[in-house]
Amino acid sequence: MTTQSPKQKTYLVDSDGLFSAAESRELLSWRAGLTVEQAARANHVSPNTVKTHRAAISQKTGQRGGISVIHHCFSFGYIRSVDSLMASFERRQSHPTFELTQQEGARL
Repeated sequence: MTTQSPKQKTYLVDSDGLFSAAESRELLSWRAGLTVEQAARANHVSPNTVKTHRAAISQKTGQRGGISVIHHCFSFGYIRSVDSLMASFERRQSHPTFELTQQEGARL
């Protein structure tokens, strides 16, 4: 699930199944600052559906209000920019890694 912000950054939701696909779309709309009516039009759903998704997201995160929800989702890595994912991947690629066999791991 991805979206473009006005700054042309691409974001995605990676919640390991915490949010449904529809909730993930709504989370990205919420992150983009869309009102309920704007999100409903953008996602081709009714405003009541948007409200239901936002309520479910709030309940699942334990947060109230859009800013708290979005901050929580960024803090826990549920929303990430593709740029940050690429930088993380590149950092991992630049460091040598090694794998332990089962016997080597058992000795540790």
